[in-house]
Amino acid sequence: YLKEMTTIADIRVKEPSLESLC
Repeated sequence: YLKEMTTIADIRVKEPSLESLC
C-alpha cells in the first residue's frame, strides 16, 4: 500500500476538516 494513503488516513482521523479536501 502507498505510504501517502496511510498518512492521509491518519490526518483525516486527527483533522476531520481535511475530509472535505478529499
